[in-house]
Amino acid sequence: MSEQEPPLYELSKDIDTVKPSEEDTENFKQQVSEWIKLDDQTRKLVCAIKERRTHQRVLSKKIQEFMIKFGYDNLKTTQGIIKSNVRNVKQPITVNTIRSKLEEMLGDEEKIKGGDYKTLVTSIFEAERPTVVKQTLTRRIPKVSMSLDI
Repeated sequence: MSEQEPPLYELSKDIDTVKPSEEDTENFKQQVSEWIKLDDQTRKLVCAIKERRTHQRVLSKKIQEFMIKFGYDNLKTTQGIIKSNVRNVKQPITVNTIRSKLEEMLGDEEKIKGGDYKTLVTSIFEAERPTVVKQTLTRRIPKVSMSLDI
């Protein structure tokens, strides 16, 4: 006995099925084939975009280091303005930060038993957090007006 191959499709149990015509089947196969080609192309393009973004991030760091070193805030090019922005921001609150603060406060169980939850929340979210330097490099493309003023 030879093994029987599984079917290429699964039928819905809720719907009474009618066999499609030969023309409908061929049309359906063509649509599926075209969909698969488009899906493959999309996957390749996504991969290419990821590679380009990785390369762009490396170049962005080098460009921004140069701009910061020599005090350039904006570069005016024919393709738009490249703007370097450096700012100090508080470090984001992470789960580990909250966990460590809770463990610290749970050591003082007397405060929590007294119902001092407001102090607990305040100490977690309003406490002094270290600041981090955040650098961004953006390109602003000038808008072109397509209307004619007559």
